[in-house]
Order: sequence, then C-alpha cells, then structure tokens
Amino acid sequence: MAPLTAPEMVLVRDGWNKFLAYQDMLIELFCERLLHEEPDLVNRFGNALDEVPQYWMQLLERAVGQLVCPHRHAGSTGTNNAHTSPALPTVASLTQRLNDLGMQLRHWQTARRVWLWTMTRMPHLEAYDHENLAKGPNSALYRFFSLYVMRPALDPGQQQTDAPLPFAEPLLDSRQRLLDSARAFVRQIAQELNWHEADYTQRWHEIKDEIDQTGTYTHTTDELTYGAMLSWRNASKCIGRISWRTMKVRDRRHVTDPDAMFQECVEHLRIATNGGAIQSVMTVFRPKKPLERWGPRIWNSQYIRFAAYRQADGTLLGDPANLALSDALVRQGWTPPAKKTAFDVLPLAIDVPGQPVKLYEFDGADILRVRIEHPDYPAFNDLALQWCAVPTIANFRLDIGGVQYGCVPFNGWFMETEIARDLWESDRYNQAEAIARSFGLDTSKLSTLWRDRAFLELNVAVLHSFAKARVTIIDHQTAARQFMTHDLREKKAGRECPAQWSWVVPSAGGSTTPVWHHEMRDFYLNPSLHYAADRWAVVNDE
Repeated sequence: MAPLTAPEMVLVRDGWNKFLAYQDMLIELFCERLLHEEPDLVNRFGNALDEVPQYWMQLLERAVGQLVCPHRHAGSTGTNNAHTSPALPTVASLTQRLNDLGMQLRHWQTARRVWLWTMTRMPHLEAYDHENLAKGPNSALYRFFSLYVMRPALDPGQQQTDAPLPFAEPLLDSRQRLLDSARAFVRQIAQELNWHEADYTQRWHEIKDEIDQTGTYTHTTDELTYGAMLSWRNASKCIGRISWRTMKVRDRRHVTDPDAMFQECVEHLRIATNGGAIQSVMTVFRPKKPLERWGPRIWNSQYIRFAAYRQADGTLLGDPANLALSDALVRQGWTPPAKKTAFDVLPLAIDVPGQPVKLYEFDGADILRVRIEHPDYPAFNDLALQWCAVPTIANFRLDIGGVQYGCVPFNGWFMETEIARDLWESDRYNQAEAIARSFGLDTSKLSTLWRDRAFLELNVAVLHSFAKARVTIIDHQTAARQFMTHDLREKKAGRECPAQWSWVVPSAGGSTTPVWHHEMRDFYLNPSLHYAADRWAVVNDE
C-alpha cells in the first residue's frame, strides 16, 4: 500500500481532532461494535475487557502521533492530551498487548472496518469528511489504519521489538486503576465537605476492603449526590455550571425493572418541569458491574425527542437528527402515528441487561411544549414551530471514582440558542430561509447578512415564547456572564475550570459576550459526565 500523501495526513489529523472532542463516546462505540461483530473477543479479552478501550485509545493516539504533516514541527503530535515519549507505550507494544489478548488477522480486519464505521458517526462531520469516508478502502482514514495500526500489529519483526506483557497484568491494572480513582474521589469529597481525617480513613478502608472482595464498591447516597454535582461542575461543554450545587439527585439504584424505571423517568420529568419553573434533576440508576458490557441504558438522547420520517418524495419530516433512532425504534415494534407531524414524540426505549428492549410513551399531559412565536412578526408564527420545555439528557455516562453509571437522565434548562440552532441548522429542522422570509429579509445573497439578522430574531422569538409560557430559560448574554462568575469562583477555590471554547461561546452574538476572549483549556476531570456510546447504534444498526 502506497504511503499516505500530505493531504491524506491532514485529513487523518483533522478527523482525529474531531474524534478527541467526543473521545469517550467514540472509543466506546468502536470497541462495542468490534465486540458485536467479533463476539469471540469477549472471551479472548477475559479479565482485560474493561481495559481494552484504554488500550485502543492509546494505540490510535500513538499512531496518529507518528504522522508528520508538511509545515508542522516534527516533534509535535497534534493530539490534545498526550505526547509521544519513550516512557509511554509505543504502537508496537500496544498492538502486541492486543495480540497477546487474542487479536488475530480477521479481528484486525474487522477493527479496520469498524474504525471507518465509527468515524462516519462522529458529530459535526463536514462535506470533505463525508466525501473522503465514502471512498471506503481508498479513504485516508482506512489507509491510515492499514499502514499505522495494522502493519505493526501484523509484522512479526516489529512485534519482537517489545517483550510480551504478562496476561495477568490487565487485571492488576484494572483493580489498581479503580483503587486509585476511588481514593482520589474520597479524598476530594473529604476535603471539599470538611470531613474529619478519621472519617476519611475509615471510609477509605471500607472501600478498599469492598474492592478487594467484590472488584467494585458502592457509593453512599451522600457520595453519589456530591459526585453527581461534581460531574456537572467538571463538564467542559456546559456554559451553565454556575448552578451545579442546586441539582436534585435522585438515587434510584435499587430500581432495576424497566417498568419501574420508566415510572421514575415520568416522575423525574414532572419534578423537573415544576409547572414551568424548571428544576435541575438527575436520576441515577444502577451502575455497570465489573466486566459488564453495558449495564442499563436509555436509547434516546433525551426524554423528549421528535421523530423523523422519510417521505415518498425523498424529503424528511421531523428532526433529521433522530432519523436513525426513529428507524431503530420502528424495528423494535414502534408504530408511528397515522397522521405524522414534524413534532411527534418518540417512545422512550429502556434497555436492561438480560431483557428485551421495552418502549414506553410519556403521557402528553406530562410533556410541556412551548409554541415559538415572535412578538413583532406575525408571519413567523405561521411556521408553527415549537419545542419541549425540559432538556433531559438520557444517553450520558457518569463516572464517579471509577464506578460507571450508564443510565443517569439529567436536565438543566435551555439557553435559547440551543433551541434556535435546532430549528435553524441544515441537518436539523432546516428552517433558516423560511424564517428569514417570514421577517421580510432579502435572502438573494449572503452579503445582506440575512442569516445573522434572522438568527438573532429567532433567538428573540424563543426567549419571548418561553417568557410568555412562564417557562424557565436563559439568554446567552446572561449565561456567558454567569459562566465568567463561575470560572472566577473556581479560581478562587484553587481549581482550574475546564471548558471547550466551541461549546461555551454562544452561537449567537459570540463576539459580543465576555467569553469570546476568555482563554479556555479543555481537559478531563473525575467525576465526569460525558456522552456515552448509543447501544442501539451498535446492536440495532442497519
């Protein structure tokens, strides 16, 4: 296979930078799809199963770090959170480790195909990404995997350069990593909540003994509550973390039956809606057990998601972001309404290990909707736009001190730009031109700045509509200033505040807000709340 060209190297590195923005979700998606297609690897990996995603992440990162693009210093890897160093594992040692665990030629071939499959599911791909990925085996990412991952993995001479690792090492790594994570969390909570040293010491010994006996440990309700709050404080993509201490945490780890779980979801939505005075709520179901593949999951990305339908003329009705999920739910037995609309609420899919996926419908009375109207442009109201009042995220993963919770529905409240983008963007409701025309704007050329003017007025409409309906919402100017207050509080507490610029800077009026020139660094802190891989995308994808 010919070496990668300079443009191909740039495409790979660019794709990797996009991967890093969602790395927890995407590496889980990659590994679970690999195990789905090659189920014998579950037994081959054995006690190392929980460590395999970390091996793959390190391997891919080291492989990308070997690319040297034109006009880039040869010593720079271009990755966000690691640099190649003699002290760190090499590509050869990591491929050798996976080979020692049982990876064979056909597994590597499947991994290459799954790698490309995973990359097609990255959020916010651009046209040139789609164009290159469509080339399949001739794409830059496929060729990169062949040359920089598979070749060293399958080269006997290369494998002999690193001594094989003892097979027991992954298990020891896993246990020690859990102990380290648990101790760091308990030490943090003891410091922040002013525990007596004796209480910390006693609790740490209890946790250590439980890990020694069972391979995991159980958080107290107080630990779970504060850990969940910390995970929100650490969420680098969220602008609204100033309210992290106000979140109501509902400990429902004892609720494991799907029917009972749905009733807890209903109660969560009622508490959160609160008649329009939205409350931030997290409901925590049981964590993933050691070596368990998934644990309980909700398929939907939010409680309230609007369906998408392919129509006879090739157009889409509804929210295109939910097309694949809508199709998956139909395959699970959901029957869409006879009279379809652009705002049909999808059923909630609850997936509990050992049981078939079950679908549930929220009562319409429990779903507060807001009709989006503009105070000054009656023609806008004819578009009949609407949105739900409560953004309850349902597909995130909570990690507290090494214990992972995969079913933790959580809500804050909307910032108006989120709803405006959902209605505006071309891969969502795609209403930009219709909205601009309703305002009487000239859309014949971009230089009229109709996109800027119409989007701003759309934000005005969302804020006006939520205020009219007496539903909590925050505008981006206020949210940006609250974030600056939160960031300063963190500094005064001796903590650096992680933040991802592209998420914290509002999509409307970004340069008019104080966060525009605020330097930010995105990094990982535990406890964490991140996107998780969608189980339906792995097991129910066509």
